[in-house]
Amino acid sequence: MRINSGRREGRPLPSAFLFLAGRAAVPAILVLIGLAIFRSIPIAVMLYHGFCLVNVALEGVKLRYVRKPPILEIVAATVAGVVLSFVSVALWRITGDLIADPDMCRFRIEALHLPVASWGLFAAYFLLINPVVEELYWRGLVQERARQHGISRDSIVALPFSLWHIVPIWIVCGPVAAILGGGAVYCVGVLLTVMYRQTRALGRCIAWHAMMADLAVISLMFACR
Repeated sequence: MRINSGRREGRPLPSAFLFLAGRAAVPAILVLIGLAIFRSIPIAVMLYHGFCLVNVALEGVKLRYVRKPPILEIVAATVAGVVLSFVSVALWRITGDLIADPDMCRFRIEALHLPVASWGLFAAYFLLINPVVEELYWRGLVQERARQHGISRDSIVALPFSLWHIVPIWIVCGPVAAILGGGAVYCVGVLLTVMYRQTRALGRCIAWHAMMADLAVISLMFACR
Protein backbone atom coordinates (compact mmCIF):
# COMPACT_ATOMS: atom_id res chain seq x y z
CA MET A 1 0.00 0.00 0.00
CA ARG A 2 1.47 3.33 -1.03
CA ILE A 3 0.91 6.66 0.58
CA ASN A 4 -1.97 8.65 -0.79
CA SER A 5 -1.23 12.36 -0.81
CA GLY A 6 -4.93 13.18 -0.56
CA ARG A 7 -6.28 14.54 2.70
CA ARG A 8 -9.34 13.38 4.52
CA GLU A 9 -11.44 16.08 6.04
CA GLY A 10 -13.27 15.87 9.34
CA ARG A 11 -12.42 14.28 12.65
CA PRO A 12 -9.36 12.00 12.86
CA LEU A 13 -10.07 8.30 12.63
CA PRO A 14 -9.46 6.23 15.81
CA SER A 15 -7.17 4.00 13.77
CA ALA A 16 -4.92 7.00 13.16
CA PHE A 17 -4.21 7.39 16.87
CA LEU A 18 -3.51 3.67 17.12
CA PHE A 19 -1.14 4.07 14.18
CA LEU A 20 0.75 6.87 15.96
CA ALA A 21 0.86 4.85 19.20
CA GLY A 22 2.32 1.90 17.32
CA ARG A 23 4.90 4.10 15.66
CA ALA A 24 6.11 5.15 19.11
CA ALA A 25 5.97 1.64 20.58
CA VAL A 26 7.71 -0.40 17.89
CA PRO A 27 10.95 1.65 17.76
CA ALA A 28 11.05 1.70 21.57
CA ILE A 29 10.64 -2.10 21.71
CA LEU A 30 13.29 -2.69 19.04
CA VAL A 31 15.79 -0.40 20.75
CA LEU A 32 14.99 -2.00 24.11
CA ILE A 33 15.72 -5.41 22.60
CA GLY A 34 19.03 -4.16 21.26
CA LEU A 35 20.07 -2.53 24.53
CA ALA A 36 18.61 -4.89 27.14
CA ILE A 37 18.91 -8.28 25.41
CA PHE A 38 21.83 -7.92 23.01
CA ARG A 39 23.49 -5.29 25.24
CA SER A 40 24.65 -3.42 22.15
CA ILE A 41 24.08 0.14 20.91
CA PRO A 42 25.12 -0.77 17.33
CA ILE A 43 22.56 -3.60 17.21
CA ALA A 44 19.87 -1.32 18.66
CA VAL A 45 20.58 1.26 15.94
CA MET A 46 20.55 -1.43 13.23
CA LEU A 47 17.19 -2.78 14.42
CA TYR A 48 15.67 0.71 14.53
CA HIS A 49 17.05 1.87 11.19
CA GLY A 50 16.13 -1.44 9.56
CA PHE A 51 12.54 -1.04 10.74
CA CYS A 52 12.42 2.53 9.41
CA LEU A 53 13.89 1.67 6.01
CA VAL A 54 11.70 -1.38 5.48
CA ASN A 55 8.59 0.71 6.17
CA VAL A 56 9.83 3.54 3.95
CA ALA A 57 10.35 1.04 1.10
CA LEU A 58 7.01 -0.72 1.61
CA GLU A 59 5.03 2.53 1.83
CA GLY A 60 6.66 4.10 -1.21
CA VAL A 61 7.91 7.33 0.37
CA LYS A 62 8.54 9.89 -2.37
CA LEU A 63 12.30 10.36 -2.48
CA ARG A 64 11.94 13.27 -4.89
CA TYR A 65 11.16 15.39 -1.84
CA VAL A 66 14.77 14.88 -0.68
CA ARG A 67 16.37 17.92 -2.26
CA LYS A 68 19.46 19.77 -1.12
CA PRO A 69 18.44 22.86 0.88
CA PRO A 70 19.90 26.30 0.04
CA ILE A 71 23.46 26.81 1.25
CA LEU A 72 22.42 29.70 3.50
CA GLU A 73 19.92 27.44 5.26
CA ILE A 74 22.61 24.80 5.77
CA VAL A 75 24.81 27.46 7.32
CA ALA A 76 21.95 28.68 9.53
CA ALA A 77 21.19 25.13 10.68
CA THR A 78 24.87 24.52 11.41
CA VAL A 79 25.23 27.71 13.45
CA ALA A 80 22.04 26.98 15.38
CA GLY A 81 23.19 23.41 16.03
CA VAL A 82 26.61 24.46 17.27
CA VAL A 83 25.06 27.02 19.64
CA LEU A 84 22.53 24.48 20.93
CA SER A 85 25.25 21.88 21.43
CA PHE A 86 27.43 24.36 23.34
CA VAL A 87 24.53 25.36 25.57
CA SER A 88 23.55 21.72 26.21
CA VAL A 89 27.08 20.73 27.23
CA ALA A 90 27.46 23.86 29.38
CA LEU A 91 24.18 23.18 31.20
CA TRP A 92 25.22 19.60 31.85
CA ARG A 93 28.56 20.71 33.28
CA ILE A 94 26.87 23.34 35.46
CA THR A 95 24.20 21.02 36.84
CA GLY A 96 26.59 18.10 37.19
CA ASP A 97 25.13 14.90 38.58
CA LEU A 98 21.67 16.44 38.96
CA ILE A 99 20.93 15.39 35.37
CA ALA A 100 23.27 12.44 34.89
CA ASP A 101 26.67 11.29 36.10
CA PRO A 102 29.08 11.62 33.12
CA ASP A 103 31.27 8.78 34.35
CA MET A 104 28.28 6.47 34.68
CA CYS A 105 27.05 7.45 31.20
CA ARG A 106 30.45 6.67 29.71
CA PHE A 107 30.58 3.34 31.57
CA ARG A 108 27.13 2.34 30.29
CA ILE A 109 27.92 3.37 26.72
CA GLU A 110 31.11 1.30 26.71
CA ALA A 111 29.29 -1.61 28.36
CA LEU A 112 26.83 -1.51 25.45
CA HIS A 113 29.58 -2.38 22.95
CA LEU A 114 30.45 1.17 21.99
CA PRO A 115 33.99 1.76 23.28
CA VAL A 116 35.42 5.27 23.32
CA ALA A 117 37.77 4.38 20.45
CA SER A 118 34.75 3.85 18.17
CA TRP A 119 32.93 7.06 19.06
CA GLY A 120 34.34 8.97 16.10
CA LEU A 121 33.01 6.43 13.59
CA PHE A 122 29.68 6.28 15.41
CA ALA A 123 29.45 10.09 15.38
CA ALA A 124 30.00 10.16 11.60
CA TYR A 125 27.28 7.57 11.06
CA PHE A 126 24.94 9.32 13.47
CA LEU A 127 25.36 12.72 11.80
CA LEU A 128 25.26 11.55 8.18
CA ILE A 129 22.93 8.53 8.12
CA ASN A 130 20.61 8.81 11.10
CA PRO A 131 18.90 12.10 10.11
CA VAL A 132 18.26 10.77 6.61
CA VAL A 133 16.69 7.53 7.87
CA GLU A 134 14.64 9.24 10.59
CA GLU A 135 13.30 12.03 8.38
CA LEU A 136 12.31 9.62 5.61
CA TYR A 137 10.40 7.63 8.19
CA TRP A 138 8.98 10.19 10.65
CA ARG A 139 8.20 13.02 8.25
CA GLY A 140 8.06 11.26 4.88
CA LEU A 141 5.93 8.37 6.14
CA VAL A 142 4.42 8.87 9.61
CA GLN A 143 3.47 12.53 9.18
CA GLU A 144 2.02 11.91 5.73
CA ARG A 145 -0.03 8.96 7.00
CA ALA A 146 -1.26 10.95 10.01
CA ARG A 147 -2.32 13.80 7.72
CA GLN A 148 -4.08 11.34 5.44
CA HIS A 149 -6.16 10.13 8.38
CA GLY A 150 -7.06 13.60 9.58
CA ILE A 151 -4.42 14.29 12.27
CA SER A 152 -2.95 17.62 11.27
CA ARG A 153 -2.05 19.10 14.66
CA ASP A 154 1.73 19.34 14.77
CA SER A 155 1.92 18.87 18.54
CA ILE A 156 0.23 15.46 18.23
CA VAL A 157 2.07 14.27 15.12
CA ALA A 158 5.43 14.96 16.81
CA LEU A 159 4.61 12.91 19.93
CA PRO A 160 5.65 9.42 18.76
CA PHE A 161 8.96 10.78 17.46
CA SER A 162 9.84 12.08 20.92
CA LEU A 163 8.32 9.37 23.13
CA TRP A 164 10.41 6.45 21.94
CA HIS A 165 13.65 8.40 22.48
CA ILE A 166 12.99 8.31 26.23
CA VAL A 167 13.85 4.58 26.34
CA PRO A 168 17.51 4.71 25.19
CA ILE A 169 18.20 7.93 27.11
CA TRP A 170 16.80 6.37 30.29
CA ILE A 171 18.92 3.23 29.89
CA VAL A 172 22.14 5.16 29.27
CA CYS A 173 21.72 8.29 31.40
CA GLY A 174 18.87 7.68 33.85
CA PRO A 175 15.34 9.06 34.38
CA VAL A 176 16.09 12.78 34.81
CA ALA A 177 18.09 12.94 31.58
CA ALA A 178 15.38 10.86 29.85
CA ILE A 179 12.62 13.30 30.80
CA LEU A 180 14.65 16.37 29.85
CA GLY A 181 15.92 14.70 26.68
CA GLY A 182 12.44 13.58 25.70
CA GLY A 183 11.21 17.15 26.11
CA ALA A 184 14.06 18.49 24.00
CA VAL A 185 13.42 15.90 21.28
CA TYR A 186 9.73 16.82 21.32
CA CYS A 187 10.54 20.49 20.71
CA VAL A 188 12.80 19.57 17.79
CA GLY A 189 10.13 17.18 16.52
CA VAL A 190 7.48 19.92 16.50
CA LEU A 191 9.89 22.21 14.64
CA LEU A 192 10.57 19.56 11.99
CA THR A 193 6.88 18.67 11.73
CA VAL A 194 5.96 22.30 11.09
CA MET A 195 8.82 22.66 8.61
CA TYR A 196 7.76 19.62 6.63
CA ARG A 197 4.08 20.58 6.67
CA GLN A 198 4.90 24.01 5.27
CA THR A 199 7.52 23.03 2.69
CA ARG A 200 7.30 19.27 1.99
CA ALA A 201 11.11 19.51 1.71
CA LEU A 202 12.73 16.52 3.38
CA GLY A 203 16.17 17.87 2.56
CA ARG A 204 15.60 20.86 4.83
CA CYS A 205 14.30 18.62 7.62
CA ILE A 206 17.35 16.37 7.30
CA ALA A 207 19.74 19.32 7.59
CA TRP A 208 18.00 20.79 10.63
CA HIS A 209 17.63 17.35 12.24
CA ALA A 210 21.35 16.64 11.86
CA MET A 211 22.40 19.98 13.34
CA MET A 212 19.70 20.67 15.95
CA ALA A 213 19.34 17.14 17.33
CA ASP A 214 22.08 14.72 16.37
CA LEU A 215 24.98 17.16 16.74
CA ALA A 216 23.78 17.94 20.27
CA VAL A 217 23.59 14.23 21.11
CA ILE A 218 27.12 13.60 19.84
CA SER A 219 28.42 16.67 21.70
CA LEU A 220 26.90 15.43 24.95
CA MET A 221 28.32 11.97 24.36
CA PHE A 222 31.84 13.31 23.88
CA ALA A 223 31.38 15.55 26.94
CA CYS A 224 31.34 12.47 29.15
CA ARG A 225 34.64 11.05 27.84
